[in-house]
Order: sequence, then structure tokens, then C-alpha cells
Amino acid sequence: MYLSQEINLTNTTQAEEATILWANLSHTVQKSNLKQAIEKTELNQMYYENKGREKSVQTCETIIRILKTKLEEIEP
Repeated sequence: MYLSQEINLTNTTQAEEATILWANLSHTVQKSNLKQAIEKTELNQMYYENKGREKSVQTCETIIRILKTKLEEIEP
């Protein structure tokens, strides 16, 4: 099960739930999903920065931190 292009993590609860759901997958698939989710959230963050939506930028930063932490946990 790979990350769908339609996945859009918009809050920290969704990010945490996604990492829990993905924990049942192989490390390779987990890493792929996490990297894709990080990239998508970074793009969202840039969009919000351009729109001046500081609260949304901060939310993206938190989501990215959650995802990167999980990625560090599973990488050798």
C-alpha cells in the first residue's frame, strides 16, 4: 500500500494516525510513504507562506517534524 497522491495531512492528528497506520507496513513502504508525505507537506507549507497564512505554516512545520521523526526511527 503506497501513499495516494490524494493524501493531504492537514493537522497533527492526521499525521500521527498515518504513521500508526503505516507502522504495519514494511520499512521500505513506510519510508516511501513518509518521504512522499513530507514532500507534499513541504509544498503545502510553501503555498501557505506565499499566502501569508502563518498558522498553517506552523501546522505544516509540526507535521513535517512528526513525519521526519518517524522516518529517523525506522531508518538504519
